Amino acid sequence: MVWLTDEHDRIMPRQTVVLCRIVEYRTAHGYSPTLREVAQIVGRHKTTVFEHVIELRRSGYLAPHTPAQQRTMIPTEKGVAAVNRTQAGRTPYGAHGAADPAENGGGA
Repeated sequence: MVWLTDEHDRIMPRQTVVLCRIVEYRTAHGYSPTLREVAQIVGRHKTTVFEHVIELRRSGYLAPHTPAQQRTMIPTEKGVAAVNRTQAGRTPYGAHGAADPAENGGGA
């Protein structure tokens, strides 16, 4: 299953969860979580979270990595907007009027 967040980019549901948890953590603590902290929060292995973070950066939802610095998972405006849409109860499909295939008996 792929969630459409805008006309050009797609974000997987688990990537959406990772992005939401990063934004929530930054809001609560004032700095970004580590990969290990995100992995613990979402209940996934650190390597899996790392792969999601790479894709979120590639898609422009997280700022590019800053070498030699820790806690650099910084959401971009695009990333924050995607989280806001999700938290407002609108699925990323919402802007396009498409239904979630899993809800209609379609498969992921």
